[in-house]
Amino acid sequence: MNIYKQDFARIYDDIIGDMLFAWWKETFEALAPLHDIRSDVVADIACGTGSVVHYFADKGRMVVGTDASPEMLAVAREKNRDFSNASFLEQGFTDLSLPFAADLVTCNGDSLNYLLDEDDLKTTLNLISQSLKPGGWFFFDMNTVHYLRTGWDTKTWLMRGETAWSVWSTAWDEDEKINILTMHNFIETEKGLYRLHTESHEEKGYELDAIKGFLGKAGFSEIHLYDGLTRGPVTAESTRAQFLAKKAE
Repeated sequence: MNIYKQDFARIYDDIIGDMLFAWWKETFEALAPLHDIRSDVVADIACGTGSVVHYFADKGRMVVGTDASPEMLAVAREKNRDFSNASFLEQGFTDLSLPFAADLVTCNGDSLNYLLDEDDLKTTLNLISQSLKPGGWFFFDMNTVHYLRTGWDTKTWLMRGETAWSVWSTAWDEDEKINILTMHNFIETEKGLYRLHTESHEEKGYELDAIKGFLGKAGFSEIHLYDGLTRGPVTAESTRAQFLAKKAE
């Protein structure tokens, strides 16, 4: 997949990133105190444009962001240029190798759904577990199968920002449990003139019980699951699942 290249990285926050960060911040600040989650040393995996890194760096935490897209990392580094306690690494999920053990690892915005192979998801969860201190927490969300099947299937959206707009269309593969999202991004180059940039994204739906099982085998002894939008119990209609998993001490 040719995703998160320079054109889209530049408009990501304008189109959807700022909205996702606002949702993440509200969710994290509501749930973290309930589980006494420490965040002195943090890693944000698939950090994108670095908004979550900025959140923790601004609080004086030591934080590293990793991402496979050099274009997204360029935006993230610029966003965090004033913080000496923030650093970035160009790494994919299955290449994860942090310079320190973290109290908290986060992975947000349904990033783990981009792992289309179950073995890659298992490998990633194991690497994240190895990256945590004993008793550390993994805070992440994923789109549910229900949402990818019914909320995304054959839908078209128009996303508007200040300097760009984007048309999203989707298609669902029931056999593979994969939804293919095509983005047609119209990026303003000068007043009234736009350049078209197209990207295709694929997300795989995983059953929540299967994810819990993978987490347990990766060394997480305490797993909490919430509806990602309501922060109540997950139901058959939930579109996003929010996980909090504690590594065994």
